[in-house]
Amino acid sequence: GDSLAGGLISTGSSGASISNTFTAGFVLNWLLPGMGVVDIGNGLALREQARKVTLKANETLLRILEEVRSSYLEVLTTKEEITVTHSAVTSAREELRIADLRVKYGVGTNLELLSAQKDYFDALSRQAEAIVNYRKSQARLLRDTGTISIASLTTDRRPLRIK
Repeated sequence: GDSLAGGLISTGSSGASISNTFTAGFVLNWLLPGMGVVDIGNGLALREQARKVTLKANETLLRILEEVRSSYLEVLTTKEEITVTHSAVTSAREELRIADLRVKYGVGTNLELLSAQKDYFDALSRQAEAIVNYRKSQARLLRDTGTISIASLTTDRRPLRIK
């Protein structure tokens, strides 16, 4: 009718879940398996798993950033080595030129000339090593940034320039 004259509340259990029914002019049934504890536990477990995944992703990102930064600093250092060794080659070349002139004019000895030749050769060797180390550090930086791949190695492209 128009008025709510009475109602029926029954609580019964059906298996592992509790079923509640309230009747008062309408019927409302709800089912709470485990009183919601299982769902809350699953939600908390998923949240914890998401935190672990996020933490692992952050650790991986930090490791990658550290590797890239380290590689970049190594590129800068080896590039400076090339500059330093270039200066050493220039100096050794001048030393060799002066030693050669001294021998020609009878003021220097062959031992001075041989020593100047050895210094010049050593300077050239150090410069070649510096160039090789620079190229290696460039390749390491490209690998750490993910630029090097099978496709990039097999296509005919110019190498990446680092300024």
